[in-house]
Amino acid sequence: MRWFWWRREKAGAEVPPAAATPPAPPAPPTPDERHPITYVVLRVGDRWFANVCADRDEALAIQQALGDDGRYAFAGEATAVENAHWQLREALRVFWGARGPMPWTGLPQSRKGDGMNVQLLRTSFEHALNNDDEIVAHFYGRLFSGHPELRAYFPRNMGGQERALGEKLAEIMLHLEDPDYLRVHLSALGTRHAVQYRVKPEMYGYVKDALIRTLADAVPDWNDELEREWDGALTAVAGMMQVGAVHAA
Repeated sequence: MRWFWWRREKAGAEVPPAAATPPAPPAPPTPDERHPITYVVLRVGDRWFANVCADRDEALAIQQALGDDGRYAFAGEATAVENAHWQLREALRVFWGARGPMPWTGLPQSRKGDGMNVQLLRTSFEHALNNDDEIVAHFYGRLFSGHPELRAYFPRNMGGQERALGEKLAEIMLHLEDPDYLRVHLSALGTRHAVQYRVKPEMYGYVKDALIRTLADAVPDWNDELEREWDGALTAVAGMMQVGAVHAA
């Protein structure tokens, strides 16, 4: 798979063709080069393209324009490239990272009115992140408190694991309206969990319950509707992952 830098000077500009030559990977940044970055990433097939923006307003405007054109894109902002969404790092061919605080995500507005309440899920997820900047660490604390036997499945230093889960949750939120994408990627994730970590089926329920309770603590107006929507969404996620686990058996 090859990735390309996507420069976008105005709304409606085309991404480069697949035959374009990708740029050489940039050198790892020195500390004084690690500046905040605001961006939009665009998915075309399995490739990601990126545009660096002046601020969140510009990024959200481009995201909206691409969404109106039927494209899949989202805005983001991070304290540095190495802390950005993995999609941006892929687009820029930056192969280090996944450190530091979780980036801000400009979740797109839902355009579907049937099935799960996508907008409610996204809004509550955003509220939870805004209200608790250590929400993933608090989730793991709750999970291990309720099921201490699970601690042995995780590394001693949880920093990388917490960041990985935070990114995966954001990725799921971004793709709620793309079930084909979720089926492929979550099935593969389930396969890895079954083969590499020997995750057992009942553990998915433990994770779901701990995550819902952690989200509920972070969202002041949590209610029965949010409970139902998150329970349904996370049950679906677990089901897709378990398909991969069954295939790996």
